Amino acid sequence: MKFMMKFLVPILIAVVLFVTSCDYNNKEDMFPISETCDTMNVSYSETIVPIITTYCLGCHSNTSAPLIGDNNRLEDYSDLKDYIENGSFWGSLNGEPAYEQMPFNGSKLDDCTLLKVKSWIDKGYPEN
Repeated sequence: MKFMMKFLVPILIAVVLFVTSCDYNNKEDMFPISETCDTMNVSYSETIVPIITTYCLGCHSNTSAPLIGDNNRLEDYSDLKDYIENGSFWGSLNGEPAYEQMPFNGSKLDDCTLLKVKSWIDKGYPEN
């Protein structure tokens, strides 16, 4: 009996530790996003222009577009509006199959930035 207890106790302890160590937390619960993504207060001048300036104008400014941006200009609202209306602006940012992922040779924009752009487009892309 003593011999059996020597083996059963460690096995029982190991089983209890193994079973209680399982955790079913998901990434969102374990690492919550510290900021909220405000898609309600999105405007062309305060939200979209800074995004375009940061991620797009390196290749798509009026100066660089003819040289390295396939002549796709995004510096002015009127130019941007054309790309929104034909679907290529959102398609490229969102990496849709018919479009080349933008920014070119860069990482896809983070989810919050994409949500802001999508919200602005869905609201009729006002020039505000």
